[in-house]
Amino acid sequence: MHHSEGIRWLDCDDLVMINQVVIRQYTPQETTGVMDQGSLESAQQAPAITRHYEQTEDMFLLAAILISRIIQNHPFHNGNKRTAYAAGRMLL
Repeated sequence: MHHSEGIRWLDCDDLVMINQVVIRQYTPQETTGVMDQGSLESAQQAPAITRHYEQTEDMFLLAAILISRIIQNHPFHNGNKRTAYAAGRMLL
């Protein structure tokens, strides 16, 4: 996690860790890990970029953006929706 103007943003390492935890917990037979690093970085950065350009402090909006971008970008081999949900909750 890194801090920026009072917000604790999740970094890519946090998202990878979340993915590993949700896979191990619910479907340990599935492959963990990043399938596309660029897609992961894009999803991770999307909330901070939105906050900057839209000048919003709405954490629910920013969490929703993180969730939707992880799902749309599909950066992990498995567990993208579960990872997105857990990451959104953690951001809040």
